[in-house]
Amino acid sequence: SAAIGQFLMISRKAYTKIGGHEAIKREAVDDVALARNIKANGLRWRMSLGHDQLHCRMYHSFREAYRGFTKNLFAGFNYKILTFTFVWLCIGFAFLEPIIVLFLGIIRTNLPFMTLVLAGIGVLVSLVIWGTSHWRFGFPIYLTLFYPISVILLLTIAFSSMLFALTGKAGWKGRYFAKPKISWW
Repeated sequence: SAAIGQFLMISRKAYTKIGGHEAIKREAVDDVALARNIKANGLRWRMSLGHDQLHCRMYHSFREAYRGFTKNLFAGFNYKILTFTFVWLCIGFAFLEPIIVLFLGIIRTNLPFMTLVLAGIGVLVSLVIWGTSHWRFGFPIYLTLFYPISVILLLTIAFSSMLFALTGKAGWKGRYFAKPKISWW
């Protein structure tokens, strides 16, 4: 399940059936918990793009964003260590490995030509993915060139999220959450 808590529309009947916010008051990621409860109760859940109709500034600084996402990312995976680690390592590998290979090709000339071609294709695909996202959501296209920095920051935040949850240091707005029930998958 996925949700973005800044704008949820739930009928009163559905909200009552799932127990409202009372049923999820101990959850670190309440919007996703609401979505899961809706689905668990056999109700329909749908996400729609609304960026052209709504505006929300979730965070006002990098520090706020870091704290918010370190609270949310691991919790969003239901504290499943292997699933979380696998997904984030795949993201890191998919977006960073081609750049590393191309860099190695620049400083070492003995890499096979086909390896460099595949790495170049990987970088081009990454640029298309990030560029499309930037264009779709109105971000400056030139920022696409900095996607490796974004990926490194995302990986840092993701693994910090897991570390904070495992050590009981996950917090938000002065509140700290109890160590969650962790599972391997």
